[in-house]
Amino acid sequence: MRFTSLKVQTIILLLFVIVTPILIVGILSSVYYRDVIKNNIWDYNMAQARTTATLTEHYFDSAARYLEGQSTRLTVIDAVVSRDTGFLNETLFYIQNNSDYYAVYIVDGNGVVIASYPYYELVNRDISSWPQVREVLRTGIPYSGDATISPVTGRPTVYISSPIRQNNSTVGAMIGAIDLLRFQAEVIGTPVVSGQYVYLVNRTGHVMVHNNRTYMDHMTDFSWHAAVWNVTAGRQGLIEHYNPMEDKQKLAAYTPVPRYGWGVIVSLPVDIAYMPIANATRWISSLIVALMILSLLIAGVAGSYIADPIHRMTRATRAMPYGNYRKDLPLVRRDEIGDLARAFDHMAGVIRADQQQITEARDRAEEEKKRAELYVDIMGHDINNLNQVGLTSLEFLDDEPGISDEGRKMLEMAINSVRGSAEIIENVHKIQTITSDGFDLEPVDINDMLLRCMQEAPRPAGKEVHFNYAGRPGMRVRAVPLLKELFSNLVSNSIKYSGPEVTIDIGTGETVEDGKKYYVITVADNGHGIPDDVKPRLFRRFERGTTKAHGKGLGLYIVRMLAERFGGSVSVEDRVPGDYGKGAKFIVRLPAARD
Repeated sequence: MRFTSLKVQTIILLLFVIVTPILIVGILSSVYYRDVIKNNIWDYNMAQARTTATLTEHYFDSAARYLEGQSTRLTVIDAVVSRDTGFLNETLFYIQNNSDYYAVYIVDGNGVVIASYPYYELVNRDISSWPQVREVLRTGIPYSGDATISPVTGRPTVYISSPIRQNNSTVGAMIGAIDLLRFQAEVIGTPVVSGQYVYLVNRTGHVMVHNNRTYMDHMTDFSWHAAVWNVTAGRQGLIEHYNPMEDKQKLAAYTPVPRYGWGVIVSLPVDIAYMPIANATRWISSLIVALMILSLLIAGVAGSYIADPIHRMTRATRAMPYGNYRKDLPLVRRDEIGDLARAFDHMAGVIRADQQQITEARDRAEEEKKRAELYVDIMGHDINNLNQVGLTSLEFLDDEPGISDEGRKMLEMAINSVRGSAEIIENVHKIQTITSDGFDLEPVDINDMLLRCMQEAPRPAGKEVHFNYAGRPGMRVRAVPLLKELFSNLVSNSIKYSGPEVTIDIGTGETVEDGKKYYVITVADNGHGIPDDVKPRLFRRFERGTTKAHGKGLGLYIVRMLAERFGGSVSVEDRVPGDYGKGAKFIVRLPAARD
């Protein structure tokens, strides 16, 4: 029996493992997994702290946005100015019942409460000295305060204020109070681990939210705590420390809530936190003993049981391309080797079946391609001829005198429909041309194409079309003359989706990305513009930028296909940033041809 035989090597290796390696590997594994588990525990507590901080920020941001939305309503502003307390009370009732605020009140420009819910006793009270009132009236901007004990309820509360403005003047403010007990129940909840504390501190290190209600009620000062001291300084991390108040060694993960200057701490006793490490150590020790015993039993039979089926699998692999490979596969075995043999048999069958399917699919695809080309040819020639005959007849009929206005309107609709049909057929033909593989690329000048597009641009009756283009000869890219359709479609879109007078600004530039030079061409107009929710899907098939004009949505799809076909891209943005109603700006990037 050769020493290089897998059977011999397996027996020797297993016998050698019995002596010392199992013990060495076990000790190293114990140390390694101890560190891994410890890091996992740290990561888990840190992730819990970050998640709680994110939820906290989102909770208070949402509350602030909701209050700001209510304070900017015109009806609320008018009610504050006119002192319509009935309407204001109804509004505050609605806010209190549909938001996270347990109390809401409105003050006038002098800080006097004019409406309050549910604490009506605040009405007519001057609270201009309260920070949440004073700051918002002084600055005219929303205010989110730190946690304080409410002078009304005596509970820990966060106040959020939003100005009520009219004609650039602050005429009042809307203030909402968030009960931190409710926040604690909704966001932080009950700890999933016994002995765990999840708490929130304010800028000065005082407790805002804590699993221990006593700390919350008194807003206990935790600034002495190392984790609190770090988190109020804007740092995040994890620390082991002794807590004299609980007389325990604790593991604390902390992370700030940046927008508010608060901090979240997740604290857990070290013995509970590291319990999985002790369990893992015991489990690894037991496994080492079991492996040593098992190795003695396996050594005698492992060689033949493992090596012999591998030899048979090798013979089957060599025979698979040529004939009957199954006779060498141990298909009747019910262990992993048998599973491997059956998987190999299944794989071989799938490969042979896939080869047949690939051949058949390739033949079908070729047939479908020819059929599609035939349909396009029929549309482009025969149907277009029929459209032309119908269009000519309708135009002759339109010239006939004595046709009523209603009849002439119907004729115009029919003529536009036939022209639209011809345009669709032309676009389908262009798409077929773009997706074909028969392009012979050549250097073309974008400047010439732009000049031609402006000359050939449609100028509908009753609409003034103006172009601003300085011209820039020499912008050469590798493409085909069909590229002109990209700019023609952009120009036509600007004219179609605009008012009675449209100005189209065409700009040029260049950029370098990854060492490659690109020409950048912009087409901007003062038309109807493209809403933000439409922009992401604008260049898909059958998408249109606006409903103010009719179209089939293929033009911009062709623009994108042409740009990408020649290695470039196209995008859209507002001509005036943030105001889509002032017109759209299309940006085309095309790689420059090398000299």
